[in-house]
Amino acid sequence: VVFAAAGNLTNDDQFLHSKRVIQSYELISVTKGILHIQSGSRSYHLSPGQFLFLFPGDCHIGTRPSEGELSFYWSHFRFSDNGARIYEEQQTSAFFHEEDHPRYVLPETGTLSANSRVNVLFVQLLDLAKRLGSLSSMQCCYAQSTLLLELTNECFFRHHLMQQSAKIPLG
Repeated sequence: VVFAAAGNLTNDDQFLHSKRVIQSYELISVTKGILHIQSGSRSYHLSPGQFLFLFPGDCHIGTRPSEGELSFYWSHFRFSDNGARIYEEQQTSAFFHEEDHPRYVLPETGTLSANSRVNVLFVQLLDLAKRLGSLSSMQCCYAQSTLLLELTNECFFRHHLMQQSAKIPLG
């Protein structure tokens, strides 16, 4: 993973995401309020604990201003190889049955688990990105990778739980 930039947007009221086309992936994780955003032809209304991946080359734009406080973490990055798959929810099971699945299997959007470490890892990434020094860039790439691996781990764990609950007979 090649890290590009990260931040924490906070706004008191009426935030409207500007229209953009970027050439990197963007991960957004909402911590407060509701973010109204459209990417391509899909509209999202992300509340606290929800995340979204935006794709390189896709136009994204705010669909309406936020009401009240809004806060979300964001990061821009690229994959240096083909070791990642970002998928729609209905495609989930295909990746879990592959013998040699990709390193990163990431849902396009979803809800973080109650004990998720994703936002803690975002804080660590932001801290590293603010530091000066020759190792900061490399450390940010590792931190971004760790964040994405945590999302992948949550995805695999959620799939495992769904498989287990499907096997338990209802009594």
